[in-house]
Amino acid sequence: MLTVNYEIFKIKEGDKFLDVGCGEGRHSFEASIRLNHGNGGLVCALDLDNLSLRKTHYVLHYMESQNDGTGNWLVLMGDSLRLPFKDASFDAIICSEVMEHVPDPDQGIADRSPVCSWQSGLKR
Repeated sequence: MLTVNYEIFKIKEGDKFLDVGCGEGRHSFEASIRLNHGNGGLVCALDLDNLSLRKTHYVLHYMESQNDGTGNWLVLMGDSLRLPFKDASFDAIICSEVMEHVPDPDQGIADRSPVCSWQSGLKR
């Protein structure tokens, strides 16, 4: 079940998309389908849980083998409060069902702001 409405939270061909706290990757899968046309698009799924990341990797790899999703994806282990990316690395960031697990939600939001490009902004 998606908890993000992609008709409102639009991503477009060529966007670089970050799914912070991806869990088992449901939002990354949908983003991969929507960015299927390539043209420099990227889906990056990030989480702390190794088992969830392995499941996400498996499904993204399977989708790619079936030509159902972009082949431009990364699955990374990382902390949502210490994002390992340069400023303005992504056009869109989803952080769904994560903030309730962060000790300081305001810090959590502030830590995501720099990695989102200025053109797209950060949607709350």
